[in-house]
Amino acid sequence: MDNKLAQTQTIGDKSMDITNSELQKYVKLGDAKSKRRVPLAFTIPNDIEPVTIDGFIIYWTKDAIEVFSKIKPKKKNLPYVWLRGLIEVSLPQISRIDLSMGLYRLYGKPQPFAFLEDGEKQKIEDDLYPLLDNWIIGCLKPYAEKEEVDSQTIECLENLYAERKLVVVKPIQSQILPWSQYGNGSTKGNDNYSFFVLVDYIARQIAGREIFQG
Repeated sequence: MDNKLAQTQTIGDKSMDITNSELQKYVKLGDAKSKRRVPLAFTIPNDIEPVTIDGFIIYWTKDAIEVFSKIKPKKKNLPYVWLRGLIEVSLPQISRIDLSMGLYRLYGKPQPFAFLEDGEKQKIEDDLYPLLDNWIIGCLKPYAEKEEVDSQTIECLENLYAERKLVVVKPIQSQILPWSQYGNGSTKGNDNYSFFVLVDYIARQIAGREIFQG
């Protein structure tokens, strides 16, 4: 490879030419060596019977988000690790959980922080609220007191818990296969949950199987 122009970068209103020799100062260039073919994608026939998954999503209520935003300091995170651990070990049907428990960005429309593959709505709520109680008493309230959160906000949090208005457990149904097809070869999931539900479904199908020989 000669020392001709490798690429041009635009910084502000100026263009900067970067030659290969200069590029090698940052990225070591080498010859690509292929030993064997590795599959990077898979295809699904369009004429298969639809595969639908039933489950539940959990998200905070708007009132809960409002209270959490009053407790959370501007440059700190709420202590959500404790709660995430409680839910992970206590709800066996949970298949996906947000690392920040939906408590990182406390504005806009509440987003699901957990997905459960099956179960009953009432049973999930009955199992979930004692975990929230454990977290509030053992972790969140001491944290709020340390941050000198006003007593009115703490009382509002306790009332939301007592009235079971902290979280929403919502049943969903997602068609994960087949996806909609377009003339240009692209595809799109059928709903907002299709992608991550499909990933979880495939993971369960290939669990314990040999994908690549050796």
